[in-house]
Order: sequence, then C-alpha cells, then structure tokens
Amino acid sequence: MNYVVPEDEWRIISSGGPGLENEPAFNYLNGEVTLLIDGRNPWSEPFHVSVADLALRFHESLEMGFPARASEAFVSETDGGLDLRLERVGDLVEMRIASSPARARVSAAAYVTGVERFLRAFVGEVRARAPGALSADELSVLRAWL
Repeated sequence: MNYVVPEDEWRIISSGGPGLENEPAFNYLNGEVTLLIDGRNPWSEPFHVSVADLALRFHESLEMGFPARASEAFVSETDGGLDLRLERVGDLVEMRIASSPARARVSAAAYVTGVERFLRAFVGEVRARAPGALSADELSVLRAWL
C-alpha cells in the first residue's frame, strides 16, 4: 500500500491547524492511497482519502481479528473515498470495492504483512512530522504501531 499526503496537510496537522481542536485530526491528513497486489494496482486510479482515517479502519479490522478469527471486514473511510470489503476465502483475502467490478486476492499472511507495514510506516511518519497528532484521542490507538 502506497500513500502520499501533501505537504500542506502535514503543515496544518503539525501546527495544530485552524479549528483542529474542534475536528478530528485525521480529517486533515488527506492524500492519495494506492493498494498494490503483487506490485500492481487492480483498480485504475488511486483513492483520495484521509490516510489517517484509513489507517484507523485497517487497525480496527486487525483488532477485531480479521483475517485470523473473523471471516469478513469492511474498511470504510469516513468521507466515502474508499469502501473496501474484505473476505477471507480459505487461505486468501479477497478485496472488493463497491465502485468497481475488479476483485483482488492475496494470501491472508501477505494481507496482514501489508497492512502492518502500512500502519508502521504511516505512524512512523506521523511521529516524525506531527508528533502531537498521535496524542489526539482518535489517533492515540495508532501509537501501538510505533
């Protein structure tokens, strides 16, 4: 999974942002996310989403036991930029998005490894560029990935 958060978003979140105290911190970390399966994107375009919100949803799916104990999960970015349906099919994880007929399958182990790698990279970048953001209530659960 690749992501890019524009510099303006990092500046806003690291400075506390106008109105940040009244709005979830993750609303400011909007960017582009590309989901890669075997090095390629099964969907034609990157997704424009809150990368922090997406990180929270992937974290929640792992916490609820997907794919080890739960056979299904939904990763839905709050603003609707990405609604990803995840389903364990044997030893595989099948990924679908509502706006596309494309489906992608990856081994459950590769799925977990990819999500964990994304979470560690993203949280590490937040710590380096906007450490105060990890103290915000809604993002504090991500500190486990440091």
